[in-house]
Amino acid sequence: MKTETVLVSDPTTEEFLELLRDMSSHEKDLLRQAFKTGRQHPELTVEECMRMYFPELPTF
Repeated sequence: MKTETVLVSDPTTEEFLELLRDMSSHEKDLLRQAFKTGRQHPELTVEECMRMYFPELPTF
């Protein structure tokens, strides 16, 4: 398995990376789809793309 060293200076970045490590492979696939949708539909906000795949997300 390949590992990368990431310099973390922002606590939110560290929290995000921890969240990614804890995600199941299914959740990671959904996240990839959300990013792909965002690239294909620039008129959508990040939140709109994420809600398509993660409807249980809290409102920001």
